[in-house]
Amino acid sequence: MSSESESRKVKLGILAVVAASILFSAKSVFFKLCYRYGTPPVVLQTMRGMFSLPFYLLPFLVQRFRAPGLRPAAMTGKDMLIIAWLGFSGYYLASIFDMVGLQYVSAGTERLVLYVYPTLVVLFSAWIFRKRNPKGSAAIPRSMIAPLLLSYAGIALSFGGEAGGGSGGGRPIYGGILVFLSAVFYALFLVGQGRMIHRFGPQRLAAGCMMVSSVCVFIQFLACYPWGALAQPAGVYWIAGFTSVFCNVVPIYLYGYGVHRVGAGKAAVVSSVGPVSTMVLAGFLLGERTGILQLAGLGLVVAGTLKLGMARPKPAPVQTAAVSSPAAAGAPPVSESGPVTATGARGLT
Repeated sequence: MSSESESRKVKLGILAVVAASILFSAKSVFFKLCYRYGTPPVVLQTMRGMFSLPFYLLPFLVQRFRAPGLRPAAMTGKDMLIIAWLGFSGYYLASIFDMVGLQYVSAGTERLVLYVYPTLVVLFSAWIFRKRNPKGSAAIPRSMIAPLLLSYAGIALSFGGEAGGGSGGGRPIYGGILVFLSAVFYALFLVGQGRMIHRFGPQRLAAGCMMVSSVCVFIQFLACYPWGALAQPAGVYWIAGFTSVFCNVVPIYLYGYGVHRVGAGKAAVVSSVGPVSTMVLAGFLLGERTGILQLAGLGLVVAGTLKLGMARPKPAPVQTAAVSSPAAAGAPPVSESGPVTATGARGLT
């Protein structure tokens, strides 16, 4: 393979990661546009689930046409229960907390909070798997401490800027807590789904979890709203359909292609464009103003997450992040001990 051809593929890979990160991050801006129509989060999520469901069914339909020897392992009852829990906690709860919280904070701040989910994966992995160093404390490598402090200092600055006069929904602390809970549930999902990914593959597992999430959203909708609540302005339908396809499905494949061409490390660095693009798009479409403190917070969060992504901890079994949303926040997925070498994307959030 010529060096010119290889260089071209690397450039295409970088462009794919950039496009995926921008599209993933743009969905929060489009959600806020829907809120201006008065559309409740659950109704919007239900509409997106209706548009997305055919894509969730696709991996299961494809496998039925494969030769028997090429089909993946069949799901047992226990497998289905695990997938149901992962879909409920990692996608449904994470999505609902994020979309409700987005009503009270700016789109830029929401992206920053979600962008720290890799740091949560590091913390939860050290606690859940009970890794211990010789002194008996939780095994969080020293190389991880500085990125953690930088990321959370950046969030604090961003909240301070928003509460002090930035654009948002008027209740930044309340909204920030809800969005942070979204990041918590998604991080727990990433920590807990490693074995299932190796058994069923990332696309099949992600599709199964998304289907569970869609069912949960439909149930919540039926419990809280009449069918007539789906009668929304045409603009809401366009946004719901657009974000389902172009801010979720398409970026999944773009990001996967990009990681394949340039590697997870470079993809993690390039994907830092996500939060930046959100602030720019929110300013253009929503008129959200970005203050000095919010810009400083953005810099700290991006620096902390990139430093985490470039850390070189001791080798450990990799837990692959499911290809659903990454990375919606535009951040590198993380295994028990560090960044994984696969795509990481968020689902409905």
